[in-house]
Amino acid sequence: MSTLDIGTRAHTEVEALNEKDQENVNLHYRIKTVTEPVVCLSDIRFQNGPIQKAGANGIFNEDLICIVIDRLKGLQSGDCASIGNKNALYNLTEALANLRYRGKEPLRSGVEGTNTL
Repeated sequence: MSTLDIGTRAHTEVEALNEKDQENVNLHYRIKTVTEPVVCLSDIRFQNGPIQKAGANGIFNEDLICIVIDRLKGLQSGDCASIGNKNALYNLTEALANLRYRGKEPLRSGVEGTNTL
């Protein structure tokens, strides 16, 4: 288990539970409070393996980005609108578009479900 040092860490911290797939990518994360009593707020499990072979067994990067985009759109529609939220929303939308493109490329090239790019 390792604590990620890229989060806020003011009130919560994110731990990578070091359960890795064949590409050495973390599959399981835990978000918990940093103050006593320490409480697990969320466990996040990512997809392990191609759906065609392993079935749907976890979430995707795109799922988390969609959640944050939805939250930022809500903030932008009210009193919390800011240039920071607007810029984050733009960048997350771009990131989502890039990940979706990345996901379609194996379909086009006929290598979906393999580790070939």
